[in-house]
Amino acid sequence: MWNTVSSRKSSEPAEPCGALVNGDCYYGDPDLRGALEFHERNGSLGTMVLIDMPPGESYRGVEIAGGGRLVRVAGSPGSSAGGSRTLHFTGIHILEPEFVAGIGPGFSDINSRHYPRLIEAGSPVFGYHTSFRWFDLGTPLWFLSAAAELIQESAADGSPGRALIAGAGCDLDSSSVLNGPLELGAGCRIGANAVVANSVLGKGVAVGPDARVTDSLLGDGFRVEAGKRLDGVVAAVVEQRPVISSWKEPS
Repeated sequence: MWNTVSSRKSSEPAEPCGALVNGDCYYGDPDLRGALEFHERNGSLGTMVLIDMPPGESYRGVEIAGGGRLVRVAGSPGSSAGGSRTLHFTGIHILEPEFVAGIGPGFSDINSRHYPRLIEAGSPVFGYHTSFRWFDLGTPLWFLSAAAELIQESAADGSPGRALIAGAGCDLDSSSVLNGPLELGAGCRIGANAVVANSVLGKGVAVGPDARVTDSLLGDGFRVEAGKRLDGVVAAVVEQRPVISSWKEPS
């Protein structure tokens, strides 16, 4: 996702910088204004928004020196610099047009190719160290784990088995069994004797009578036929056809 952002006066002719944001992460309340001000104050070509390494995780870190100047990104370039600090990249950058212009056409991994190149060239690239709630949503398991934590916090009853968030206009049969953490989008319909547990259902999802849905992510408008069992799947309607993909190893 790319959005232009700027705190420059409108009379200045310079093209605004842009925020590039990974789409597979959850961002609590990042200090983007502070990051932008830091970026412009340092005359940075590219600024990575960084947080402390999440507990128990082993992501490849980003090393910064005093003042936030980037030293290494995911082990490149060269060896670790003395006195540097290792932090975690959140998936948010602020990039100047010059940075983007240097990427060129075709596939490109900005972190492994372009930041190290700019570091070696002595170009002004920085890391802005801040703090906010962050989850990696890059796999169905990570998505469901993050969703479970957030649902439990937001639900009226946050105990794991009863944590349920239901959107407006849901039709839930009184004989259905709903086990949290569970989120139902607006207009979901759950049929008689159906079981839905530890899942996230989009808007307008219909689960037929006697069906069972567990550990799954169902996109908007998906329909689960009566009696069908879905366990550990990602499902969506693609070009008006249902597509189901398993992510969990059979038990």
